[in-house]
Amino acid sequence: MKLSDLYVYLFFISLYLPILWILFLSFFDVENEIFTFSLYSDLFNNKEILIAVANSFFLAISSSFIAVLLGTSGAIGTFFLKYDYVKIIESIVKMQMANVEIVIALSLSIMFIFFKISSFSFFTLLIGHICLSLPFIYFFIKPKLIKFDLNLYEESLDLGCTPIKAIRKVILPHIFYDILSSFMFSVMLSLDDFVITFFLRGPGLFSGFRNIETISTFAQSKIKKSPIPPELKALTGIYFLFSLICVIIFFLIKRNKRNNHVKS
Repeated sequence: MKLSDLYVYLFFISLYLPILWILFLSFFDVENEIFTFSLYSDLFNNKEILIAVANSFFLAISSSFIAVLLGTSGAIGTFFLKYDYVKIIESIVKMQMANVEIVIALSLSIMFIFFKISSFSFFTLLIGHICLSLPFIYFFIKPKLIKFDLNLYEESLDLGCTPIKAIRKVILPHIFYDILSSFMFSVMLSLDDFVITFFLRGPGLFSGFRNIETISTFAQSKIKKSPIPPELKALTGIYFLFSLICVIIFFLIKRNKRNNHVKS
């Protein structure tokens, strides 16, 4: 075995072993030494966790949808701009990517207070998550557009398409899988966030009149007061399987598209 192969094996073992260990413990009762689904039944009976999960997914999907819409529009818009303007815009976007989350959270908090938005809510939190995902989505999509043959767009205009219709019929199908990838990445980024959520959350969503709790804020609040609820082991297992299924489905769709291109 080569040293490089050993390094790769050790890397993946260190990366996935903790996750697989938690997944194993979610099915195993340590005290009675038996396999059981009791943690999963307890998970679906824990109202606090279910509210946090619902809040997390609703926030992640809604912010990702808006961020993908804005990021895709921005990437297509800069594709038609002069190089000098694109360079300035991309420098600004890269600065946003380089910012740590605490900077984004604090700057948005100061801005909301400046505009007299003293009571934070779901909408302030939504804006924060959109700002977090937007630059990543732009740089997911822009490289694919660089490879796009602009003659196809111009030919569609010559054939009678309006610019909007040409973008919808010619450009968007070309970058569809990149849009899908950026959406999935944005959802995972939002689900993983703690700092922006902690600073910008307020009452709303499924938490009602209480501050919005997501999985990250819920786990952090429980760690401060007591050990992590055992049900979170089951939730971790579900998250991992959900992510794995999404990756497999996306891989199969992409492979099917590649095979169709080869046949055609």
